[in-house]
Amino acid sequence: MCKHEEKYCPRCREPFECKVGDITQCQCYGIRLTPEERTFIEGRYQDCLCRKCLSELQQASHLIFITGGARSGKSRHAQELALQRSNNPVYVATARQFDDEFKQRVRRHQQERDHRWTSIEEEKELSRLDLGGKVVVIDCITLWLTNFFIDLRYDVEACMDACRKEIDALCQQDALLLVVSNEIGMGVHAETEMGRKFTDLQGWINQYIASKAGTVLLMVSGIPLVVKKEGA
Repeated sequence: MCKHEEKYCPRCREPFECKVGDITQCQCYGIRLTPEERTFIEGRYQDCLCRKCLSELQQASHLIFITGGARSGKSRHAQELALQRSNNPVYVATARQFDDEFKQRVRRHQQERDHRWTSIEEEKELSRLDLGGKVVVIDCITLWLTNFFIDLRYDVEACMDACRKEIDALCQQDALLLVVSNEIGMGVHAETEMGRKFTDLQGWINQYIASKAGTVLLMVSGIPLVVKKEGA
Protein backbone atom coordinates (compact mmCIF):
# COMPACT_ATOMS: atom_id res chain seq x y z
CA MET A 1 0.00 0.00 0.00
CA CYS A 2 1.39 3.40 -0.98
CA LYS A 3 1.85 5.94 1.78
CA HIS A 4 0.60 9.34 0.61
CA GLU A 5 0.95 12.94 1.73
CA GLU A 6 -0.47 16.17 0.34
CA LYS A 7 2.01 18.19 -1.67
CA TYR A 8 2.01 20.89 -4.35
CA CYS A 9 2.94 19.89 -7.87
CA PRO A 10 6.12 21.78 -8.92
CA ARG A 11 4.80 22.14 -12.47
CA CYS A 12 1.18 23.30 -12.09
CA ARG A 13 1.35 24.39 -8.41
CA GLU A 14 -1.88 22.56 -7.63
CA PRO A 15 -2.23 20.46 -4.42
CA PHE A 16 -2.33 16.67 -4.78
CA GLU A 17 -1.62 13.48 -2.87
CA CYS A 18 1.54 11.65 -3.83
CA LYS A 19 3.71 8.73 -2.83
CA VAL A 20 6.39 10.19 -0.58
CA GLY A 21 9.71 10.86 -2.28
CA ASP A 22 8.94 9.15 -5.58
CA ILE A 23 8.80 11.44 -8.62
CA THR A 24 7.78 9.04 -11.39
CA GLN A 25 6.82 5.63 -10.08
CA CYS A 26 3.64 5.89 -8.00
CA GLN A 27 1.75 2.83 -9.18
CA CYS A 28 -1.52 4.34 -7.91
CA TYR A 29 -1.35 6.54 -11.03
CA GLY A 30 -1.33 3.53 -13.31
CA ILE A 31 1.27 5.28 -15.49
CA ARG A 32 4.16 3.15 -16.67
CA LEU A 33 7.15 5.12 -17.94
CA THR A 34 9.85 3.90 -20.30
CA PRO A 35 13.48 4.56 -19.26
CA GLU A 36 13.62 7.37 -21.84
CA GLU A 37 10.47 9.00 -20.48
CA ARG A 38 11.75 8.72 -16.91
CA THR A 39 15.08 10.31 -17.88
CA PHE A 40 13.27 13.16 -19.63
CA ILE A 41 11.06 13.90 -16.61
CA GLU A 42 13.65 13.42 -13.86
CA GLY A 43 16.06 15.67 -15.74
CA ARG A 44 13.54 18.51 -15.44
CA TYR A 45 11.78 18.06 -12.11
CA GLN A 46 13.33 16.96 -8.84
CA ASP A 47 10.10 16.57 -6.87
CA CYS A 48 6.87 14.59 -7.19
CA LEU A 49 4.36 15.53 -9.91
CA CYS A 50 0.58 15.28 -9.98
CA ARG A 51 -1.00 12.69 -12.25
CA LYS A 52 -2.11 15.24 -14.87
CA CYS A 53 1.37 16.75 -15.22
CA LEU A 54 3.05 13.35 -15.23
CA SER A 55 0.78 12.21 -18.07
CA GLU A 56 1.36 15.44 -20.04
CA LEU A 57 5.12 15.17 -19.62
CA GLN A 58 5.04 11.56 -20.75
CA GLN A 59 3.57 12.79 -24.04
CA ALA A 60 5.82 15.88 -24.21
CA SER A 61 8.92 13.70 -24.02
CA HIS A 62 7.93 12.27 -27.42
CA LEU A 63 7.50 15.61 -29.24
CA ILE A 64 10.10 18.09 -30.51
CA PHE A 65 8.68 21.07 -32.41
CA ILE A 66 10.98 22.84 -34.89
CA THR A 67 9.78 26.07 -36.47
CA GLY A 68 11.20 29.07 -38.29
CA GLY A 69 11.22 31.00 -41.54
CA ALA A 70 11.77 29.76 -45.09
CA ARG A 71 15.26 28.32 -45.71
CA SER A 72 16.18 28.67 -42.05
CA GLY A 73 17.46 25.08 -41.78
CA LYS A 74 14.41 23.50 -40.15
CA SER A 75 14.28 20.27 -42.16
CA ARG A 76 18.05 19.79 -42.09
CA HIS A 77 18.18 20.16 -38.31
CA ALA A 78 15.20 17.86 -37.78
CA GLN A 79 16.90 15.18 -39.89
CA GLU A 80 20.16 15.61 -38.00
CA LEU A 81 18.38 15.16 -34.68
CA ALA A 82 16.57 12.09 -36.00
CA LEU A 83 19.82 10.45 -37.13
CA GLN A 84 21.36 11.12 -33.72
CA ARG A 85 18.55 9.06 -32.19
CA SER A 86 18.05 6.29 -34.75
CA ASN A 87 19.88 4.43 -37.48
CA ASN A 88 16.65 4.00 -39.45
CA PRO A 89 14.39 7.03 -38.94
CA VAL A 90 11.13 7.67 -40.76
CA TYR A 91 10.42 10.75 -42.89
CA VAL A 92 6.75 11.64 -43.33
CA ALA A 93 6.13 14.05 -46.21
CA THR A 94 2.83 15.92 -46.09
CA ALA A 95 3.10 17.76 -49.42
CA ARG A 96 0.41 17.50 -52.04
CA GLN A 97 2.25 17.70 -55.37
CA PHE A 98 0.38 20.36 -57.33
CA ASP A 99 2.67 20.97 -60.32
CA ASP A 100 5.93 19.94 -62.02
CA GLU A 101 8.06 22.49 -60.16
CA PHE A 102 6.87 21.16 -56.82
CA LYS A 103 7.42 17.57 -57.92
CA GLN A 104 11.04 18.46 -58.77
CA ARG A 105 11.44 20.01 -55.33
CA VAL A 106 10.12 16.83 -53.69
CA ARG A 107 12.51 14.67 -55.74
CA ARG A 108 15.43 16.87 -54.70
CA HIS A 109 14.54 16.45 -51.03
CA GLN A 110 14.20 12.69 -51.50
CA GLN A 111 17.68 12.50 -53.02
CA GLU A 112 19.13 14.29 -49.99
CA ARG A 113 18.08 11.40 -47.73
CA ASP A 114 20.15 8.21 -47.88
CA HIS A 115 19.33 4.51 -47.48
CA ARG A 116 18.87 4.80 -43.72
CA TRP A 117 15.56 6.62 -44.16
CA THR A 118 12.09 5.17 -44.68
CA SER A 119 9.92 7.68 -46.54
CA ILE A 120 6.14 7.87 -46.24
CA GLU A 121 3.73 10.24 -47.96
CA GLU A 122 0.61 11.21 -46.02
CA GLU A 123 -1.28 14.39 -46.82
CA LYS A 124 -3.66 14.56 -43.84
CA GLU A 125 -4.27 11.48 -41.69
CA LEU A 126 -0.97 11.28 -39.83
CA SER A 127 -2.43 9.42 -36.87
CA ARG A 128 -3.37 6.40 -38.99
CA LEU A 129 0.32 5.66 -39.67
CA ASP A 130 1.91 2.90 -37.60
CA LEU A 131 4.86 4.78 -36.11
CA GLY A 132 5.26 2.85 -32.87
CA GLY A 133 8.85 2.65 -31.66
CA LYS A 134 10.13 4.89 -34.47
CA VAL A 135 11.96 8.20 -34.65
CA VAL A 136 9.87 10.26 -37.07
CA VAL A 137 10.35 13.58 -38.89
CA ILE A 138 7.05 15.13 -40.00
CA ASP A 139 7.73 17.73 -42.69
CA CYS A 140 5.85 19.93 -42.67
CA ILE A 141 2.84 21.28 -40.77
CA THR A 142 2.34 24.19 -43.18
CA LEU A 143 1.74 21.91 -46.18
CA TRP A 144 -0.34 19.58 -44.02
CA LEU A 145 -2.54 22.53 -42.98
CA THR A 146 -2.81 23.65 -46.60
CA ASN A 147 -4.41 20.30 -47.49
CA PHE A 148 -7.04 20.69 -44.77
CA PHE A 149 -7.59 24.35 -45.68
CA ILE A 150 -8.33 23.51 -49.32
CA ASP A 151 -10.41 20.40 -48.66
CA LEU A 152 -12.51 22.15 -46.01
CA ARG A 153 -13.11 25.13 -48.30
CA TYR A 154 -11.09 27.65 -46.28
CA ASP A 155 -13.15 27.18 -43.12
CA VAL A 156 -10.70 28.06 -40.34
CA GLU A 157 -12.83 26.70 -37.48
CA ALA A 158 -13.38 23.37 -39.24
CA CYS A 159 -9.65 23.13 -39.95
CA MET A 160 -8.79 23.91 -36.33
CA ASP A 161 -11.11 21.20 -35.07
CA ALA A 162 -9.88 18.55 -37.54
CA CYS A 163 -6.20 19.37 -37.03
CA ARG A 164 -6.35 19.42 -33.24
CA LYS A 165 -8.04 16.01 -33.22
CA GLU A 166 -5.40 14.65 -35.58
CA ILE A 167 -2.56 16.05 -33.46
CA ASP A 168 -4.07 14.63 -30.28
CA ALA A 169 -4.35 11.19 -31.86
CA LEU A 170 -0.83 11.38 -33.29
CA CYS A 171 0.62 12.22 -29.87
CA GLN A 172 -0.83 8.99 -28.47
CA GLN A 173 1.62 6.96 -30.55
CA ASP A 174 4.73 5.58 -28.86
CA ALA A 175 7.13 7.37 -31.21
CA LEU A 176 9.60 10.24 -31.02
CA LEU A 177 8.11 12.95 -33.25
CA LEU A 178 10.19 15.77 -34.72
CA VAL A 179 7.58 18.10 -36.18
CA VAL A 180 8.63 20.83 -38.64
CA SER A 181 6.58 23.97 -39.25
CA ASN A 182 6.87 27.57 -40.51
CA GLU A 183 6.46 30.97 -38.90
CA ILE A 184 4.67 32.55 -41.84
CA GLY A 185 3.21 35.29 -39.64
CA MET A 186 6.69 36.78 -39.26
CA GLY A 187 6.80 37.66 -42.97
CA VAL A 188 4.95 40.12 -45.18
CA HIS A 189 1.33 40.76 -44.20
CA ALA A 190 -0.96 38.74 -46.49
CA GLU A 191 -2.76 40.84 -49.10
CA THR A 192 -5.86 38.64 -49.45
CA GLU A 193 -8.53 37.55 -46.99
CA MET A 194 -7.71 33.91 -47.73
CA GLY A 195 -4.04 34.53 -47.05
CA ARG A 196 -4.80 36.24 -43.74
CA LYS A 197 -7.07 33.36 -42.71
CA PHE A 198 -4.34 30.83 -43.42
CA THR A 199 -1.75 32.88 -41.53
CA ASP A 200 -4.05 32.88 -38.50
CA LEU A 201 -4.66 29.14 -38.83
CA GLN A 202 -0.94 28.44 -39.04
CA GLY A 203 -0.21 30.54 -35.97
CA TRP A 204 -2.94 28.91 -33.87
CA ILE A 205 -1.93 25.36 -34.81
CA ASN A 206 1.74 26.16 -34.15
CA GLN A 207 0.74 27.32 -30.68
CA TYR A 208 -1.25 24.15 -30.11
CA ILE A 209 1.64 21.86 -31.07
CA ALA A 210 4.15 23.94 -29.10
CA SER A 211 1.97 23.64 -25.99
CA LYS A 212 2.23 19.84 -26.23
CA ALA A 213 5.95 19.66 -27.05
CA GLY A 214 8.65 19.06 -24.48
CA THR A 215 11.12 21.00 -26.63
CA VAL A 216 10.50 23.86 -29.07
CA LEU A 217 13.28 25.13 -31.35
CA LEU A 218 13.27 28.27 -33.50
CA MET A 219 15.64 28.09 -36.46
CA VAL A 220 17.42 31.34 -37.39
CA SER A 221 19.94 31.28 -40.26
CA GLY A 222 20.61 27.58 -39.67
CA ILE A 223 21.09 27.95 -35.92
CA PRO A 224 18.60 26.32 -33.50
CA LEU A 225 17.46 28.57 -30.65
CA VAL A 226 15.75 26.90 -27.70
CA VAL A 227 12.37 28.56 -27.17
CA LYS A 228 11.02 25.98 -24.75
CA LYS A 229 12.59 23.16 -22.79
CA GLU A 230 10.14 21.66 -20.34
CA GLY A 231 11.25 22.30 -16.77
CA ALA A 232 14.15 24.60 -17.73
